[in-house]
Parts: sequence; structure tokens; C-alpha cells
Amino acid sequence: EVLCDAVVESISLKGGESARVAFLSTPSLYFSLDEEVRKQCTLFDFDSSMGSCCSQFEFYDYNHPTNIDTKLHGMFDTIVIDPPFITDSVWESYKA
Repeated sequence: EVLCDAVVESISLKGGESARVAFLSTPSLYFSLDEEVRKQCTLFDFDSSMGSCCSQFEFYDYNHPTNIDTKLHGMFDTIVIDPPFITDSVWESYKA
């Protein structure tokens, strides 16, 4: 709940303007937010079935971290990352 509150606060950080937040591999956190808040967010995840229940979905494979549509580059103010498992190689992939 504390993390959700921090994300909601960061979305409202621009003095009335809404910030855009990207969620990388964090579907549980993304879906725990209110629907209104999710409108300012995009979920990036490997499980493409989430696209059927999430209008703000983009396929993301951390093994190919730069394979993201160029129209999304520079679009986000905040990126939330919570990989499914942590190894040095996973962190290196997310850093790309």
C-alpha cells in the first residue's frame, strides 16, 4: 500500500499536470491502482494476454530491453521496475 501511495503521488507531481508512469514487469502493482490513475500509466510486460484487459499495455521482454516502440521514448516521467526474479544478468537487462 505504501508503494501504491508513492506511485499515485508521483503521478500528481507536476502541480496539477499528470505525470506519465511506465510499469515494467509490475502487473500486480499496476492493477492495484485505481482505474482513473491507470489512465496515466502504461504496463510493459511479457505476458501479452494482459493486453486484453489493459488498454495501456505494451509487450516488453527484458531480454530485449531496447525493443520498444520509438513513439514511447521520452514519454514517461517515472518508471517503476520490479523484475520477477533478480539476478545480475536480469538487472543488467533492465539497465539497458
